[in-house]
Amino acid sequence: MAQQYEVKPETGSLFKNKEKSKPTAPDLTGNCKVGGKEWRVAAWMNESKKGVKYYSLKFSEPQAGDSAPKDDDLPF
Repeated sequence: MAQQYEVKPETGSLFKNKEKSKPTAPDLTGNCKVGGKEWRVAAWMNESKKGVKYYSLKFSEPQAGDSAPKDDDLPF
């Protein structure tokens, strides 16, 4: 089972998306806490027309299942 941790105020973490099943899925995903509210973060690696690499971010409210264990993590 994935280790649970508490996100400290005004911080966040991003992790490589191991479940990326299609090209439009984010490259990185994670959580952050800003202004006392938790957010889900998704990031995509992009390249500008001038060849500069950057990350595009999207913030969304966490869904009910975001922290729930997956069926493979259940002990039965």
